[in-house]
Amino acid sequence: MSQWLITGGTGLVGDALRNELYQSDNCLHVFFLSSRDCDLTDKEKVFKLFDEFQPTHVVHLAARVGGLFDNLKNNAQFLETNLLINTNVLSACNRSKSVQKVVSCMSTCIFPDGQQLPLRPEFLHNGLPHISNMGYSFAKRIIDVQNRIFFSIDKPFLGLIPANMFGENDNFDTENGHVIPSLIHKCYLAKRNGTTFFIKGSGNAKRQFLYAKDFAKIIILFMKSYNDERPVIIAPPEEQCILDVANAIAKLMNFTGPICCESSMEGSQKQQQVDDGQMIKTADGHAFRSLFTDFQFTPFDVALKDTVIHFLQNVKKGILRGTHFHDY
Repeated sequence: MSQWLITGGTGLVGDALRNELYQSDNCLHVFFLSSRDCDLTDKEKVFKLFDEFQPTHVVHLAARVGGLFDNLKNNAQFLETNLLINTNVLSACNRSKSVQKVVSCMSTCIFPDGQQLPLRPEFLHNGLPHISNMGYSFAKRIIDVQNRIFFSIDKPFLGLIPANMFGENDNFDTENGHVIPSLIHKCYLAKRNGTTFFIKGSGNAKRQFLYAKDFAKIIILFMKSYNDERPVIIAPPEEQCILDVANAIAKLMNFTGPICCESSMEGSQKQQQVDDGQMIKTADGHAFRSLFTDFQFTPFDVALKDTVIHFLQNVKKGILRGTHFHDY
């Protein structure tokens, strides 16, 4: 029997992957690893875990993650923590005699800032990433180097580069969450308190948003049928403007109050660039679509609606990440 180990097993993608695996294959033994089970920054503990569980397939999702402003404040910590996690997990996979295949998750933010668009895997190491998330980006970019080295010694280590992800089990923290969950929570608070729905930055930045449930299905496809050292970008073809996303969230939540974009230090172009991050970072997802021609991404409006509904159904129960800072 195959034994799958999912690091970051209780996070956004881990939760979606749990549902997909249990629906698609009853012959798997799966361990969804959380930070409570093992400190992945501790090499000895990671090696001991692999020796005891002896996984045959590893999906490496674990990372210290955060939104734009969390990255800005803690670049050094994001670099150190993620380098330790990735090195320990992938070294354990390489050392293990039971591991047959590894799929690791990276991010489109790891590409060089100012790189020609659309972004392609061959551009990955052409320059520095955006200053706003330098630490996280470099730590994630190194996964590609590690994968290629292990692949060269006949170890099937694969890398997937997803666009901005969101979904039902996201971190809805208004300051440290990613853009969509953060906006959902901000809109909820604005409606509840009768205040303005504020959006950080100009609202003009554009992103390709990937539904976590779709990415979970894609991980399974790659684990079963892809063997190549080249990482693959996973990105829907459509791009969404942040202000348009905020307006869509407001409509779904029946918020009729004012919506305002706020850039710190008005008139400062440099600060606006920080607040917005990269204005556009279109990623080329053709390689994936050519590999799996029958795959259909969930329409963005459907995925967004499902995420908002999930938030509204659970926000007062105190079970959503990033919502415990407020008294409901």
